[in-house]
This record gives sequence, structure tokens and C-alpha cells, in this order.
Amino acid sequence: MTIGAITLGNFYTKRAPWFTQTDLNLSHTIKTTEHQTLAFSVNIFNALNQRVVTSYYGGMNSIFFPSPLLPSGAALADASSYQAYETGYDVQSLINDTSAGPAVTKSSWYGMPFTYQLPRSMRFGVSYTF
Repeated sequence: MTIGAITLGNFYTKRAPWFTQTDLNLSHTIKTTEHQTLAFSVNIFNALNQRVVTSYYGGMNSIFFPSPLLPSGAALADASSYQAYETGYDVQSLINDTSAGPAVTKSSWYGMPFTYQLPRSMRFGVSYTF
């Protein structure tokens, strides 16, 4: 009988790749009179349109069926349950425990790239100083 048990492996730290970005800022000011100026500017963010992963999904369980990992299976009720939460407990057994309902449903997004560097964008500006 297959119950789909999840097995925890060794823990490791996963780092995102280097994040580099080239931004450009161009501006030109025209003096219209003794104390007045007209300025044009353009800001180009991520001019080379680099697309790097900035984070990985860290949620182990699926959000389709939320199943929190609580030692006693209930929300914080009193001092004894608080002590159970603050001391070490076997996460592996809680993941596959079906006595208080279905076991944890593993997220298919776990460890996958989640957010990326923003794409190229431009901002134009005109200002008049008097």
C-alpha cells in the first residue's frame, strides 16, 4: 500500500545566482532665460535586460490544502502547548501523520525558481525650473 509519505533529507542552504544590473541615466538641461531652465531626462533600469532568479519557493506544503505542522495538532491553547511548540519535536512524523486529518500535501513548487529580476523599464521626465 502506497501512502505517499514524504521523507526529509539533509538540510542545505540554496543561494540565488549573482544579481547584476546595468542602469543608465541621461539628462539634458537647456537654459531658457537668466533664471529659468528646461530639463529632459530618461532613466533606463536594467538596460541589458538581464533575467536572474532572485528567490526560490520555500513553502514545503501545498497551499491548496493547508495543513500546518503543529506538535499537538491544535492551535495554541495553553502553556503546555506553547512549551511543545518551543521545544524540539519530530517534524518527519508530523508531516506524514494522518491521525488529525490528511497528511501534508507536498508543494510541487518547493525549491523551484520563484521570483525573477525585473525586466527593462524606462522613465522619461521633463522639468521646468523658474
